[in-house]
Amino acid sequence: WTRPGVNGALLSDPKLSEEDLEQLQVHLRVHRRRLLQVISELRHNGILKGILKKLQAAAARQAAIDKAVAAKAAARAVAQRATKLRAIQSRAMASKKKYNRTI
Repeated sequence: WTRPGVNGALLSDPKLSEEDLEQLQVHLRVHRRRLLQVISELRHNGILKGILKKLQAAAARQAAIDKAVAAKAAARAVAQRATKLRAIQSRAMASKKKYNRTI
């Protein structure tokens, strides 16, 4: 559900309907009804707020991890480009020395 943007706030929306769940690709009607029933029970017992806080904290942690992974990948790409550039420079210097010796 992360791809279509489903999160705790969306699922805890009091206006959430079977049609909404169907658009979120919960295809079986029995599953849609069960989800709505469980969400209603959680909301009624006040448990949903605690769960939402935990989900938000988990989402924040995952976002930080994703950001760190992206930064590491970018740093790796820069390092690879630098290595290629050094190799090209080294070959150019070797060619220049060889050329200067022949003159």
